Amino acid sequence: KGWMTSDDLMYVDEWISWASEVSERPALSRLKKDILDGKVDVLLVWKIDRLFRKTSYLLEFIEFLKKHNVNFVSKNENIDLSSHTGKLVLTLLWAISEMERDVITERTSEGKYSKALQGYLVYGSSVPYGYEKIHDGRGNKLKVHEEEAKIIREIYDMYVIEDKSTSEIARILTARGIWGRGDTEKKEGIRNTKVHSGLFRQSTITDFIRNETYRGKYYCNRYSVKKEWGGKTITTLKDEKEWVLIECDPLVSEDIWKRAQEK
Repeated sequence: KGWMTSDDLMYVDEWISWASEVSERPALSRLKKDILDGKVDVLLVWKIDRLFRKTSYLLEFIEFLKKHNVNFVSKNENIDLSSHTGKLVLTLLWAISEMERDVITERTSEGKYSKALQGYLVYGSSVPYGYEKIHDGRGNKLKVHEEEAKIIREIYDMYVIEDKSTSEIARILTARGIWGRGDTEKKEGIRNTKVHSGLFRQSTITDFIRNETYRGKYYCNRYSVKKEWGGKTITTLKDEKEWVLIECDPLVSEDIWKRAQEK
């Protein structure tokens, strides 16, 4: 077709998933900049899904191309967006492709839900302080981390029995040189969750007091995480009916936990 290109106008994101956000794909980000700088007239891809795996992302990007007078051509699907037929075929092909992916996602989600009902950590479950993950051959389950569990019990005793405030407890633990998961130099191998820089802060203690896991009730599938085009992540709390309860060994008695909540 008489098109000309150069190495500078080749965009290859090696070893990066095509489902990733633009911010996670250096070559795609460079492509956008070059388009804004007027260096590109035609964007040629081998296959449509080399650009995006999600229809909404693709169509939004196509609008971006149109705004800057850049044509889009896919060699494998023989699509040229300079024609009306090309636009229609692109939309239909991509809609079918996304439907197939949604079916796979739905089945995967059902499998995760079933596994959570059996007491396994799914949905990207984090491990609360006081516990660790143990793999039983089928998946990960929560197991009490004895060293951390002692700290949790002591925190509840100071809060409920000794009537200390969360800020007092944080100062006491810090003064005693007790470090959380965040400090890998002082306590190598301990993981980081809600303990900033290894220190127990007031907000950390408050989170511990409110955490139902310590009464033996851990919930999966509480949050919905959605990534917008451009890298923005939106996290929302799901309806309580969708939560999945995983029973685990409690670190404090039900009486102590309830008294802590009343206080």
